[in-house]
Amino acid sequence: MTAPNPLSDAGAAVTHPQPQEPAPGGRLPASAAPVIFGALLSALMTLVVSGITTARNVGLDHFTAGIWARAFLSSWPIAFPTVLVVAPFVRRLVARLVAAPHAR
Repeated sequence: MTAPNPLSDAGAAVTHPQPQEPAPGGRLPASAAPVIFGALLSALMTLVVSGITTARNVGLDHFTAGIWARAFLSSWPIAFPTVLVVAPFVRRLVARLVAAPHAR
């Protein structure tokens, strides 16, 4: 007796992945959470750091929103993908440093 050939399923039905249904209330699907988290975290951190750095470099008397915005806009495109790339490494590092929760 020979094994069936999986390549000769000419009559088999082809299944295609179904599109994800939108989340309730017009929210993004849960699969977008890591990217949204990375975008928000990197944006807020870059906003704070660029503001402090800009104020220290130009002085408060010359500090303007435009200078701050330019500093932010030149930094955030680097910070966002960096957060996405290093996040898995940081999660593993934290898991090694922190004790696992006790099962109840």
